[in-house]
Amino acid sequence: MRDRHRGHAALTYPIIRQRPREIVITVWPMTFSLMPLLLHSLDLPANVREALQAAHASEPEERDDRLVAAARLMHRETQLECADVRELVGLPPGCC
Repeated sequence: MRDRHRGHAALTYPIIRQRPREIVITVWPMTFSLMPLLLHSLDLPANVREALQAAHASEPEERDDRLVAAARLMHRETQLECADVRELVGLPPGCC
């Protein structure tokens, strides 16, 4: 499962416990974010890293707009496809 809206790949892992005559499976969600890697990647131009940092540090109600702006900047400044850029920053598919 992926939670693309927040930039995390939501992974799940089961915990299996056995009780007499019954098996209980509990699924705990885990998240994985590429944001720390992007913020420190020297392969990205400094202005892209700054835009990503601003988006990451912003209030939740502003974050999506800032992520869209950072994705557009990353798309312009790199040779990455728009869909790839949006997925990297955790946005759903759309236009850059």
